[in-house]
Amino acid sequence: MINRKHYEMDDGTTMTVDEVMAATGLSRQGAGRRLKLSRNKDWVCLPMGHPDLIGGPSGREDIQRDWDEEVKVYGGIAMNPPALDGTVKGDKSFDRYGNPLSYSERTALAKHKQKHRDEWIASINNKEDV
Repeated sequence: MINRKHYEMDDGTTMTVDEVMAATGLSRQGAGRRLKLSRNKDWVCLPMGHPDLIGGPSGREDIQRDWDEEVKVYGGIAMNPPALDGTVKGDKSFDRYGNPLSYSERTALAKHKQKHRDEWIASINNKEDV
């Protein structure tokens, strides 16, 4: 058997990539990445797709940004409509003010738009035929 690197966990035990692969169902690269990211054995051994994996071992929250901020209207023309959030120019995305969006901001915007789209579809499906 091949000698694998042993990673010391915060509870004093050691784990190898093979043990993490068996516990989580991850590939060798994924298991190695988890061991490099954290020494918390509970987090490292979470199965693939577990909600606690979002944001990494630190548990970073999603970016909280007010995507529903008030739209300014001048002379009947919307000056900063929400439709301009996520505008793509070349290979970059921008918010309605022309500021570039980071990957996490683009992801948060996509989730926000999907949530509102789902609510809109549900409201249409719940209306009675007139």
